[in-house]
Amino acid sequence: MSVAELLMRFVASAIFVAVLSSCAPGSLYSGGKPYAQEGLEVPALADLCETRGGLHVYQTVPDAKGFVKMPLRSFDNGENGPVTDQDRGGCGNCLDYLARDGFEFVEAEFTAPRYRSDNNDYAPQSGLYRYALVPRESGLCERHDLLVRFVPPVRLSAEKYADVIGDRCVHAQPISAFTARYQYERNLIIGMAASYQGESGFISQTQEVIRDRANAEPLVEANAFRYVNPNFANRFLGSCHYGHWMEPGTALRTSERK
Repeated sequence: MSVAELLMRFVASAIFVAVLSSCAPGSLYSGGKPYAQEGLEVPALADLCETRGGLHVYQTVPDAKGFVKMPLRSFDNGENGPVTDQDRGGCGNCLDYLARDGFEFVEAEFTAPRYRSDNNDYAPQSGLYRYALVPRESGLCERHDLLVRFVPPVRLSAEKYADVIGDRCVHAQPISAFTARYQYERNLIIGMAASYQGESGFISQTQEVIRDRANAEPLVEANAFRYVNPNFANRFLGSCHYGHWMEPGTALRTSERK
């Protein structure tokens, strides 16, 4: 038998042993990370779930005419740290707010993608905008009609709210500054460190907030928490309150929701 044949048999045997080992109880992932014992309490997670988790309504507004929709933002250094990343913002789902909830306008910042063909927002380029339903006779419906034709989620929304929209369309008007008093935020936060079976992990937080821009105080807040430990193959080891999401209309258009 040649050296090449021996080498090939050795490699095949090694692969076979590795496959068998990966199927055995208590095995490691290919990255060499062990499985953690699941179900152990993480005290810091339990405390956050009890004190801050879920939906908290502090104040509602009967008839806000509009609000500022912030981009989805990431905070990798805690809730009070600087913003480390954010999405393009805009208001691609504006029909939900304008047609379903009855808001007169939504204000948002939009960062346009590099290629125009990738832009699925009513705003044609980067900037601050006020989104509102305008009459078709205004001559401002070209972009709305383009999105309805080529972007399936926009088309489905337009069909869903056709009776409310009537002979109108969504138009994004450039503005120099936000004017709405209230602000809707969605934040992804890397929070405090916490250990699990002697290995250090962290608590992540998904947060939605409607805030009064006059004093930065929250009117409504929804929080979900998850414990993540990247030292284990099963890295997600506890969570609470996922699925408790809010709609701005439930806090800012309460007279319309009765």
